Amino acid sequence: HPVYVAGLFDLLQFRVAQDDMHVYFDFQFAALTNPFQAPEGYFHQRLEVYIETGNKMGCTEMQIGPHRLQTNPDWGWSYRLSVAPFGESRLYVVDGQSVQAFSEGVGSQSLSASQTIRVQVPRELLPHPDPAWGYYVLVGSFDGLARDFWRDLGEGPWQVGGSGVP
Repeated sequence: HPVYVAGLFDLLQFRVAQDDMHVYFDFQFAALTNPFQAPEGYFHQRLEVYIETGNKMGCTEMQIGPHRLQTNPDWGWSYRLSVAPFGESRLYVVDGQSVQAFSEGVGSQSLSASQTIRVQVPRELLPHPDPAWGYYVLVGSFDGLARDFWRDLGEGPWQVGGSGVP
């Protein structure tokens, strides 16, 4: 479809920063467009960041739309940052045997001059970022009608080409 331009899913840089109030996650892409006027200033990108903090009790499963993936058992995640336009960004925190979801204060916006999506998370929801943390960063295509907002694979005009588990 013509709204898909080259570079929309080419992640050039991922960076984590912080100030006194927020932790910021910046995702710089080769291209960033907003053909359907999402309030955040971007439309196509659907992102997940699974954060491994060294806690051996982390979760090892990742659910991406209809696909279930596994991490290395020694490198499970403790925090999951789910990023999508139209107010659908969330932070999930592993708390013992359950996972808590937070949306208040978790948001994203386009920094269009640098083709960057910036996600901010309130400091009270995340510990101080540590250089030893590991990150699983997944980039896909947003679909407001699909399961967990992940556009599925296929050859249709509104699908992302390819086949099999991403």
